[in-house]
Amino acid sequence: MGTSRSLVRIRKYGKFVFDSIAIRLDPEAWLRRVGARVGEGCRFYGVKPGTFGSEPFLISIGDHVTITDGVKLITHDGGLWIFRKATPKIELFAPIEIGSRVFIGVNAIILPGSVISDDSIVAAGAVVRGSFPPRSVIGGVPAKVLGTVDDYFAKNESSITTEFFGLTGGARREALTRKYLGRQA
Repeated sequence: MGTSRSLVRIRKYGKFVFDSIAIRLDPEAWLRRVGARVGEGCRFYGVKPGTFGSEPFLISIGDHVTITDGVKLITHDGGLWIFRKATPKIELFAPIEIGSRVFIGVNAIILPGSVISDDSIVAAGAVVRGSFPPRSVIGGVPAKVLGTVDDYFAKNESSITTEFFGLTGGARREALTRKYLGRQA
């Protein structure tokens, strides 16, 4: 009995290691392999198997979506555990839909049943539950519409630049240091 439990643990650990490597090498391919729907041209930063919860097949991600470090997409509600004595088989699951051209900031949490429509921005640290219209800036705990992406662009227009696009490594550091700190890197 102890040996079979050990083998199960080894298999689970092996799967976790495999998934951890596979998701870092090609997040889009890993998501498709586990059943999620993923569009083209998406960017995933710092993702790991836990980023997409225990039911990644309930997640739909459009084209040109960015998901940043620490984001969690949760397709179930584990809080129902407290009702298990009265209702032993109680569960709650709901899909998550993310439209196209969506940016999800660091450490945002997307809860079951959420719909983030096209051309939207989710602020860092937001806790999102519900449906949000296209072109929304979404933030807060709980998340709400803070404005439109047009408002966001207008508010930041004086700081927006294209002069650093394409620079990497030392060249980027040098240019940013010179512009913003007024000195050589």
